[in-house]
Amino acid sequence: MSIEGTNKAIVRRRFEDPTFTLDEFLSPNFVDHNLGPRFQDRDCLECYRQANNEFGTAFSDVSATINDLIAEGDKVVVYSTTSGTHTGTYFGKPPTGKQVTFSVITIYRFADGKVVESWDDIGLHTELEQLLAP
Repeated sequence: MSIEGTNKAIVRRRFEDPTFTLDEFLSPNFVDHNLGPRFQDRDCLECYRQANNEFGTAFSDVSATINDLIAEGDKVVVYSTTSGTHTGTYFGKPPTGKQVTFSVITIYRFADGKVVESWDDIGLHTELEQLLAP
């Protein structure tokens, strides 16, 4: 299998295998270029883990579907749709019980079979608008 095929398989496994851990997916020196100011000057891997946990705690029944998966060289781009029910506090917003759905485009850069960098374009504004709508 080509390196592109191998890297795509790793990303697909991240989405489809609930037993696949962040430690298996991300390099110890992982950098997420979109974690935002509250995580500046901190260990990116731990921050990513914290952000993931916060989202998983705030939204029950989270599911993510791969819409498209493209690989070239050491990068994999995934276009996905995520949905879940807002059952916990998120960005200070108390639970609303509302279902939210948003799209994400992520670029992962791989080295030695693990992700070393990522960039996201998240429909976060759409997600928050859904929570704040009457």
